[in-house]
Amino acid sequence: MKKALSVLLALCLLLSLGACGNDQKAVYEEFANKKESSEAPEEPEVELTGELRIGIKYELTSRIGLLYNINLIAAEFEALHPGVKVTVEGGISMEEARELDGNLYLATEMRYTQNRAVELMSGEAPDILYMQGLSVPRYSESGLLCDLYSFGDFDEAFPEDEYFTNILKAAETDKGLFAMPITASPSWRWINQEVAGLLDVDLKSMESINAQDIMDLFNAAVDGGLVADSFVVAEGMTPDSFFMEQYPDLLDEGAGKAYFNTEECLTLLEGIKGLRFPRTVAEIAYYHSDNGPPPVFDTTTWLEMSGGPEKTVLVNYSLGALKAEPVPTSTINGHRIITGTPYAITQSSKNKELAWEFLKFAVSFVNVDENGNAICTAGSFTEGEPVDKSEYYELRTNYTFLKRDTEQEALKLMMGKTYKDEIGAFVMDSYEKADTFYQYAPRLNDALTPVFIDYFDRNLLTTEQCAKQLQEKAEIYLNE
Repeated sequence: MKKALSVLLALCLLLSLGACGNDQKAVYEEFANKKESSEAPEEPEVELTGELRIGIKYELTSRIGLLYNINLIAAEFEALHPGVKVTVEGGISMEEARELDGNLYLATEMRYTQNRAVELMSGEAPDILYMQGLSVPRYSESGLLCDLYSFGDFDEAFPEDEYFTNILKAAETDKGLFAMPITASPSWRWINQEVAGLLDVDLKSMESINAQDIMDLFNAAVDGGLVADSFVVAEGMTPDSFFMEQYPDLLDEGAGKAYFNTEECLTLLEGIKGLRFPRTVAEIAYYHSDNGPPPVFDTTTWLEMSGGPEKTVLVNYSLGALKAEPVPTSTINGHRIITGTPYAITQSSKNKELAWEFLKFAVSFVNVDENGNAICTAGSFTEGEPVDKSEYYELRTNYTFLKRDTEQEALKLMMGKTYKDEIGAFVMDSYEKADTFYQYAPRLNDALTPVFIDYFDRNLLTTEQCAKQLQEKAEIYLNE
């Protein structure tokens, strides 16, 4: 402040000298030249060059579920950095991804997971790898993934006042951050409004809902004779899929510990067995698509539907066509669940810094200038065109972002005229309070499924026997 004041006084003094002769002009020019020469020149921006391989799960040109369309981001990154070449490598074909036979798809997924594991162990993995279904704690502990906190500009790249850093923290292991959730989505339960009303339950006042809460609601509705015999817990859900949502309480891969053989788990297993489901474990869970008509929620259908801030569902809810209320999902121990698309930089990468630049770009969504116009031409628009007018931008923003402002604007664009401030506030609050990622482990699920079939489908095991076998198989998985 003192330096600025001195400069201001000097300028005032020079300009207040009444004479307009050459001496004053010369003094002023000398002062200005000195000031200009004293300013440090800006650092030239380093042009990025090199090649990147990105390994994803599906060979897609469009999205499936929460899989972020990395092909779009790669095209943008290349357009902004002509010296960079990005190759996206899929592991499961489009035909296999759309396989309707659940068991065939699970076999395909298991093959994919094993192939990626071999690549990681042999040092042949891509520079950036999509980690869904792969154990981040396991491979980071083995030194096969980079700690993203080790990149020097991490805090500068993701300031806490601009990003949902709680989501990044939720992706941590005890050793650091080894997978970046490029996008993330809070997990909700859409609860039947009619049934909640009959039970005199105020859904809007609930901070979150867990498995025990859902079991209590369902049993109260059934025991009170408020619902038909056709009434089930959820569309497409199976007993084991309901159980697996409690993995954050029951499984700590970082510590290598499982908690299936506990009183809490025994209570959970018994409670789930007393519920009604539309499908058996052997039939595989099958969830609805958010592109069709809104699901019917009444006393003859189901209590709840798992989901999040998907476009069609939110629009139907805003219009009053969806008779269900969203409540954030938590585990019984209180963890607020979030799902996401985790990408890791492998230690075998030959261009780790370039991989880091790509991840930053993907999370930040920087292909828009301050006026909302396209910076580059990768997509169905041209440079300088307002991107929010293009179909491409709608696809690009039909995801949840870690950047607060971007997510807020994307939500408004996604919902259009149906957007309401209270919905926006609810969505943003869901992001802010999420603290735990849903754990999806295909290899563990494959090992536990026979136990679930014997317990839930065939009634061949007692609850104690089921819990004991789950614990044994989980320990084998953790110690592989």
